[in-house]
Amino acid sequence: MTSNAKSSAGFTAVELLVTLTIVGVMLALAAPGLRTLTLNQGVKSAAFDLFSALEYARSEAIKRPSETVTLKAGAASDGAWSTGWRILDGAGDIIRS
Repeated sequence: MTSNAKSSAGFTAVELLVTLTIVGVMLALAAPGLRTLTLNQGVKSAAFDLFSALEYARSEAIKRPSETVTLKAGAASDGAWSTGWRILDGAGDIIRS
């Protein structure tokens, strides 16, 4: 017995359209959660950066026992923490910004 049925390879247009629709709906449902995740990661990253600056200031203070090492707000001059911070030695010179 022989069969006259054609063997098919690949997807039909309807299968592809249904699959893309399902993927689109899943992405639309996941988008708000990804925004929250992104915001949380930004906060964690900023907290880690500040922690590492504190650790660096501590290690510099240990290396320089006769000097005061200070961590101040503002990347270049006194300012807000949101603009960054700097680590100063006893003479007021910037060690790291």
